[in-house]
Amino acid sequence: MEPAAVVKQKIKRKESKLTSIYSRCLITRNIVLPITAIGKNIKEVIEEIHKSETIKTEINITTIDDFVKEYNIKEIALLKIDTEGNELSVLQGAVNSLKESIINVIQIEFNEMNIISHTFLRDFIKILPNYKFYRLLPTELLEIKDYTPVYHEIFAFQNIIAFRQ
Repeated sequence: MEPAAVVKQKIKRKESKLTSIYSRCLITRNIVLPITAIGKNIKEVIEEIHKSETIKTEINITTIDDFVKEYNIKEIALLKIDTEGNELSVLQGAVNSLKESIINVIQIEFNEMNIISHTFLRDFIKILPNYKFYRLLPTELLEIKDYTPVYHEIFAFQNIIAFRQ
């Protein structure tokens, strides 16, 4: 899924037969919004953290559950979510897909954007109770065990992988 037309064109040049690109954004509910209005924090993230200018463009927004239903998807091997601090909102739109165990592996970025969105790793652990969490390191996976805020709430660039048990 890539809602931004400019980025979609760059991706399209590298598209393989095994992938498809859809002009949609995934979030908690179905609506059409200017891209700068997605989530409460996207404009703030782009302007304050990335020090970039926001560009207003309209995109179609859907939920994972509605997308799965529309395209009759029976399994998602890997769901990679990189939505600038809105990853939890995307997963909140996947309640049925998670209940039906359609999604095998979920990869999210967890970093300073989550400070702005007020999202903690604990929130992902709660919404994904049937998943085992790992930090993706350069040469290995580090299992995230026994939640402790001091060791788990690290708001620095990191990728988290959750495997369905």
